[in-house]
Amino acid sequence: MSRTSLDSRSPAFAEDELRGNGSTLDIESRQIPISRGENMIRTLRFFTLAVAPLFALATCASAGQPMAQPVTIEYYYKLAPGGSSEWLALYKKNHNPLLKELIKEGLLKSEKLYTRRFHAESPAWDYKIVMIWRDWSALEEAHNREPEILKSLYPDKEDHDRQEKRRWELTLAHWDDVLDEVPLD
Repeated sequence: MSRTSLDSRSPAFAEDELRGNGSTLDIESRQIPISRGENMIRTLRFFTLAVAPLFALATCASAGQPMAQPVTIEYYYKLAPGGSSEWLALYKKNHNPLLKELIKEGLLKSEKLYTRRFHAESPAWDYKIVMIWRDWSALEEAHNREPEILKSLYPDKEDHDRQEKRRWELTLAHWDDVLDEVPLD
């Protein structure tokens, strides 16, 4: 089908074309015939516009942080006033053993807990935990392994869940920062 103005064709001509391939595009209540080639072009344009950016993002993400490289994440916790010692005791009792198991399994390379030496207004946090994961896939593996590890460490699931709930009640704010190392050479 040639690309001519709709107004230059008679309505009868357009109806004949419509019967030929059965595809139409409705623009402002006008039936404009679409050839099969144009349908394919529209489909390719859609996938190019919708899917190509996703591939570009994935490529950029993997270029900045190769999949086999360690991943450093900082986890920040702002606690209720007067709750820091209880929070820390619950963390050491109920969460740290899980992380030690992940270190034994090689998914987590290290875990370090920090508190500020000097007071600072912003950003307000009481504890920062820095974890270095083996790679991105280790985070997913750890997530999948967590229920089994918790079951072996804490046979009384209700008691563990209650204590973890309490630790999160003491947490006023929590956020994570995934770090990307910038080479200086």
